[in-house]
Amino acid sequence: MRTRPRRFARRLLVRSATALAIVAGPALGLPAAASGATAFTAGDVAVYRVGAGSAGLTSAGTAVFLDEYSPTGTLVQSVPLPTTASGSDKPFVDSGTATSDGQLTLSANGQYLVTEAYDASVGTAGVASATSSTVPRTVALVDQNATIDTTTALSDAESGNNVRSAVTVDGTTIWVAGGVDIRAAADGASTSNLLAAQNTRDLQIADGQLYFSSSSGSVKGVGTVGTGLPASGSQTLTLLPGSPDAGNAPVGFALVTLGAGPAPDTLYVGDTSSILKYGLSSGSWVAKGSISLPGIGSDTLEGLAVSVSGGTATLFATAGGGSSGGGGVLWKATDATGAGGTASGSATSVATASANESFRGVAFVPSGPPAGAPESPMAVLLPAAGVGALAVGWLTVARRRRAAPTRAA
Repeated sequence: MRTRPRRFARRLLVRSATALAIVAGPALGLPAAASGATAFTAGDVAVYRVGAGSAGLTSAGTAVFLDEYSPTGTLVQSVPLPTTASGSDKPFVDSGTATSDGQLTLSANGQYLVTEAYDASVGTAGVASATSSTVPRTVALVDQNATIDTTTALSDAESGNNVRSAVTVDGTTIWVAGGVDIRAAADGASTSNLLAAQNTRDLQIADGQLYFSSSSGSVKGVGTVGTGLPASGSQTLTLLPGSPDAGNAPVGFALVTLGAGPAPDTLYVGDTSSILKYGLSSGSWVAKGSISLPGIGSDTLEGLAVSVSGGTATLFATAGGGSSGGGGVLWKATDATGAGGTASGSATSVATASANESFRGVAFVPSGPPAGAPESPMAVLLPAAGVGALAVGWLTVARRRRAAPTRAA
């Protein structure tokens, strides 16, 4: 019988590769998947959740999770973000009561979830009000396989105030914003370039342009940051003509194309208790109805994610509580009125936060691995360190075959 040594060899090689991934991965500087996490499913959404439910929320550093939900609101998995340093990766914790924190975006190339918090330990007091030189602002990139990169921790961003939003095209350059300013940094950096001083709620990238929302400070509404995707230099903030002002408290927003052509023609904006729709008409953004969010209560509207198929928009919105008991709702709505059509009706609540947990932002999950990424850890580890394991495996098999008794035919 010759099958047993071959089966044994295959098992040994798989176990050797797994051991190498666990032991050699950090030494080789490879990002690691969250413990127990599996690959995201295309079409699902991720919700930024603060708190583990075991204790009341405070302004101290609190564990953060990315909860994956199916489009119907079924919880698929919870991906924990790191609370301790590991190699070049930094801790990622948030204030349990800062409702403006925790926006979640999908990279422009669709390959990363992007979010932001604080480089501190769980329990660190007042992380959102700490200076960034003491508590750097951490950015997390999470790919389709739930592999987490928290190597970016900025010591000069949003100092003494909340960090709220981060975006990227492909994980190379990252734009960060919050209660102080809008900045750009390279992945893995510890410092950043100041682009504009502005109290900002959310950042988005659409059709190669960087956009922001703000409901306080000198510029209030939804607008552009310079031209294109500036990564350095002082940038002018320009409001979109007709965009919602501070009276509508714009927070999460999305620019999408419901009609023909690549340029955005529809703007959805999260208001205090509804999603506002704007259509582009003769160069100005005109109000085109709204979708109400029932049951929002005292929760604070935070995130908004929109996908488009055949001129129909599917929208997910989130709100969360800022008290010790937490709170939060995930809503789903559909707008089939197209470009220039008037939105109406109510969204449907598909998930709610548990006690002592709070929802923040929402985004569609990554749909594929980063371009050029290896198919599996073995593709990186075996060339670097697997030769020894292969040799040991085959040597063991050979010895067993020599020692095996001869069987009758």
